[in-house]
Amino acid sequence: MKLKASHGEYINGRPPYGYRRDPERRNHLIPDENMAPVVKRMFDMAFNGCTNYQIARAFKEEKIPRSGAYKLTRDGRYVLDPDCEDPFEWSRCSVRDMLSNQTYLGHLFSQKTSHRCFKDKRVIHNPEEAWIKLYIDHEALVDEEVFRVVQERTKVKKRRVVYADTNTYKGLMYCADCGYTMSYSRRKSDHNDSIGYYSCGQSRKHGNVRGCSHHYIKIEQVNELVLANIKRLQKWIKKDELGFVNHISTIAASEQETKRAALYKELAENEKRTQELDVLIQRMYEDHIFGRLSDSRYYTLSDSYEKECEELKNRVKEIKISISRRREMSRDAVKFVALMKGLDKVTEISKDLVYTLIEKICIHEKTLSKDGGMDVQVDIYYRHIGNIGDGKGHALIAPRIRRKNAANPL
Repeated sequence: MKLKASHGEYINGRPPYGYRRDPERRNHLIPDENMAPVVKRMFDMAFNGCTNYQIARAFKEEKIPRSGAYKLTRDGRYVLDPDCEDPFEWSRCSVRDMLSNQTYLGHLFSQKTSHRCFKDKRVIHNPEEAWIKLYIDHEALVDEEVFRVVQERTKVKKRRVVYADTNTYKGLMYCADCGYTMSYSRRKSDHNDSIGYYSCGQSRKHGNVRGCSHHYIKIEQVNELVLANIKRLQKWIKKDELGFVNHISTIAASEQETKRAALYKELAENEKRTQELDVLIQRMYEDHIFGRLSDSRYYTLSDSYEKECEELKNRVKEIKISISRRREMSRDAVKFVALMKGLDKVTEISKDLVYTLIEKICIHEKTLSKDGGMDVQVDIYYRHIGNIGDGKGHALIAPRIRRKNAANPL
């Protein structure tokens, strides 16, 4: 089975909803003409902000058959099963599982589970490093960009409350000091000058006992800062696109330069140790063959060496990917430019705009400025290019918003 999986053959049983087996190549997936459009529509709805429950309810109302409503025919096609009791009973859990299935990207992940032996039917969930992963194995139904945005939007819980739409940055706000997500609270009083604010989630949950204070920032401050920064980037790219790409590449290269030497050193050490392990395993095998090493000792050492060798090889791959990232920095900047060019002139903040451009936003503790006011540093991490500050080597500072009838700023 492992050999078939490593050769790109589909061995996971029933194909995912939207695919069927290729009649000419039994262990290869091809899109199903009836179900594939449903999958694409599901991702489009999630991309546009629909929850799993809303998608399931819409499919149920439109009487779209779920996965269990189909049965496989002898020619490899799926047809509606007349014996199915609830063919249109979609659940939000099934929608959630489909939206997180990377098979729709064209990837094929196998060996996620196993059994101790053929007599023991209990399922063992294998660690991810033990999976067999093949990328771009079959035709994709969803592109990488849509899939990424959908994961960002579905990873956070969406409470069914009347003011949910005011939380524009759901799942994107983090405390820069402790790493916790920032909790959103809506101010219901008409006397407040803000509709809501973000505060450190750890401080709200545990108080100040874990070292993080109850610092917060108003959503109006975030909106004003993000809007001004996106407008500035749009203007910069329009005026000097090549200069922007070169600037981003220079910033990224300087950040990676300090890590580069350490990565190369670790890479050399791991490759040397991997070669040593290969020699040890070979000699140990010879000692076992000629009776100089007992069976129990051989299997114990073999398992230990093989495990270490596999871990080192995985780490070597990670290091090489990190090193190669430097060569891709210019391409990442070009990707961000393409995203910006695809936007109309930005005049207001929206959820679609935020999820398209921003990866995360980190809020720092307030600091006392020279003029006696309180400044809040905000790190905006854009997709592909990360945090670039104000473009001049300085951090972004949130605008100060005064309270009503108050002389001092926050």
